[in-house]
This record gives sequence, C-alpha cells and structure tokens, in this order.
Amino acid sequence: MSLYLDPVEHSVASKGLRFVNYLIDYFIAGIIQYVVILIPVFMMEAGDVQSPFLGFILMLFSFLAYLLYFVITEYLFKGKTIAKFITGTKAVTIEGNELDFSKVLIRSLCRLIPFEQFSFFGETGWHDSISKTRVVNQKEFEQNRLKFNAIDQIGANS
Repeated sequence: MSLYLDPVEHSVASKGLRFVNYLIDYFIAGIIQYVVILIPVFMMEAGDVQSPFLGFILMLFSFLAYLLYFVITEYLFKGKTIAKFITGTKAVTIEGNELDFSKVLIRSLCRLIPFEQFSFFGETGWHDSISKTRVVNQKEFEQNRLKFNAIDQIGANS
C-alpha cells in the first residue's frame, strides 16, 4: 500500500494527545510502583529497612512494576493502556495490524531508555520507531482503513 493511501499515517495521534497519554499512564504506573514498593517495606522488621541491598531490590521492583503495567495492558487490551482507553487512541504496527507480544515487549522495554520521553520532540518517539509501531486515533484509523481498503478494491473485481 502506498504512503498516500496509508490509514496508519493518516490517523496518527497528535503529540498533545500522546503527552496526555504519557501523563495518565505515568501517574497510574507511579501508583502501582508505590504500592509494589510499600508492601515489602511494611512487611519488614525495622532493622531490615536500613539494608543497602534493599534500595537496589526496591528499585528493581519499581522498574519491573512500570514495565509490567505497559506489557500487560497493551497486550491484553490489544494496543491500549488505560490512558489510551480514555483518549480513544491505540498502538498498532506501521502496517496497521494489532500488536503481538514481541512488539508490546519492545515498546515497553524502550520506555526504560533514559530520556526516552523527550524523543517525541522529533518525528516519532523511540519506543514507536524502534518497535515499528504508531499510536493512532482509533475512530479515525478504523474509518481510514475502511476507506483506503475500499479504494484498493476499485478495479480488483474486474
């Protein structure tokens, strides 16, 4: 399919909408991280909290909780996080297909790259460009896909 008939590129969510997604998901993931860290701390004896190894373990749990939030939601909800449900957006492959587990995992791991959130000042963020995915306005994408598929079918039945 040529670029001018590409429903993905014609439906890409705006940077402002992507920023709203980031803020909402970051807030939700932060709450999950906070809970994941507090549970083990409350279960420890007072002397154990001073352990230097504890800080490393809690940081590891925090990263894992952040990562799992995105992996679980985008995989189970077919390219959507809670923020994407709220804003009506969805992650798809650059070909317009649903994300498989490997795409979701790559997107999620890329979010751990330092300063990745600033990559959106360019054309596409790193977690989209590396995983070859895009975030689209779901309604626009569905309409454009139908429209562009109809155009592709003209003359096909002749």
